[in-house]
Parts: sequence; C-alpha cells; structure tokens
Amino acid sequence: MNSMLEEYADERNEFENLVHDQWGEILGNLEVLIIMCFESVNLHSRDIYNKDSDDCKLNVLMQLHARALRVSNEILTLLKTGYGDGANSRWRTLYELSVISAFLSKNEFYVTKRYMEHEIIRTYKDIKEYQNYYERLHPDDDYIPNTDNFEKIKEQRDELIEKYGKEFDYDWGWIPKEICKPYFKALAKFVNVDHLIPYYNLSSASIHGLSRGLYNTSLPSEKQEKILHWGGRVTMGLEKQSKTQLFLFVKPQLGY
Repeated sequence: MNSMLEEYADERNEFENLVHDQWGEILGNLEVLIIMCFESVNLHSRDIYNKDSDDCKLNVLMQLHARALRVSNEILTLLKTGYGDGANSRWRTLYELSVISAFLSKNEFYVTKRYMEHEIIRTYKDIKEYQNYYERLHPDDDYIPNTDNFEKIKEQRDELIEKYGKEFDYDWGWIPKEICKPYFKALAKFVNVDHLIPYYNLSSASIHGLSRGLYNTSLPSEKQEKILHWGGRVTMGLEKQSKTQLFLFVKPQLGY
C-alpha cells in the first residue's frame, strides 16, 4: 500500500508542477485577490463589531463573506490540482453567495431577518425527508428519531408561514415578493449581475448527474472522446480497437 501511495503522490506532484508552470502566474493573482479580500475585512472587523455589535444584518454579511472566502480557497485548491470542473461547480456557490450578499446589503434589515428565519423551513423539510427513510438508514438497530424535536421545528415553521404567508414555504420564499420574484435569476437581476447566469447554468453541469455533466470543461473538445478525466494525477485514455474499447492509463493532459 505504501509503495502505491508513493507512486501516486509522485504522479500527482508531477502533474501539479505542470499546472504551476503553465498557470502559476494566474493562480497567484487569484490567491492574492483572496488574501486581499480576507485582510480587508480582518483589519476592520473588530472596530465594526465594537460599533455595531447588535447589527444582525452586518453579522450575516460578515458570515457570508467568510463563507465566500472559504469557497474561494476551495476553488483555488481545485484549480491547482487539476480539477477544473470541480472548481467551476464551486464557483456556482460563490456566485450565489455574492448575489445574496449584494441583495441583503441593498435592502432593509427585515429582508435579512427573513433570510435567516428561512432556515427553519429548510430544516423542517430535511427532517421530514429523513423520517421517511430512517428505517432503511438504520435497518440493523432499533433507532427511533427524535419526534419531540421535529414537532418543535414544525411549530416554528407553521408560525413563520402564518407570519409571512404560504409563499415563505418555497425554496426562495424568503425573498419578499414586493421587492422581486422569489427565484434566483430574479435575485441576480435585481443586483445587476444576471449577465453571469449563462456561466451559472454551465457550472451546474458539474453538480448534477445529467448526461451534460459527462462533458469536461477542463478538456479541449478534441480530447473529450479520447480521455476519461477521473482525477488530476492521471487520466484514463480510450483507444478504439475495432468494436472494443481498451482502457489505458496515459500521461496527464493539461486540457484548459
């Protein structure tokens, strides 16, 4: 096992060195941008919190900013190791965070409150889904779900729907309908970044299991049918021989 791991580590390092040789300057620029986004907030966060310690809206925006930084570092790591499609799918999350942050920033506090309270709606749906399958998830023991907790969440969910209306139960129901329609594209349009929706749609291919996701954005078109991209270290080539396909390990390809 140790020799196998060492062999793959050598191949991975070789590949990552090739990525760095070709894209090191661009990746360096991205890393500098991430560091600047961190330091710009880190330098002032203490003063901000001292002045507005009870500002829920500011606290939420700070949390979203921290999450965006974490996702950005995930994107950087995936790019450095050759997982372009994975980085593209994480960009989708980063885009959503930026749109939501801008929307909350442009609107009054009550919108942020709706955004935070909507967690109860999602939690209720998740628990209900879990209860539908808990017997299959725990077939060999006498596990019993905590129904008291579920009833408490359900009570909170019912109160929120009574407070905000039945539309609050929808996935994007926290968005006030008097401001914009309750779906993501409308949100992006409100903050004037809906021109990135085509890229957002493209990035979804790497997340969902549809056939469109078989296309690798990190491979050039002429390599799509010749290489099965399963990782940054090595790829699996397809060499056609009559009616059969022979699977071979081939040298890493830099398909960007």
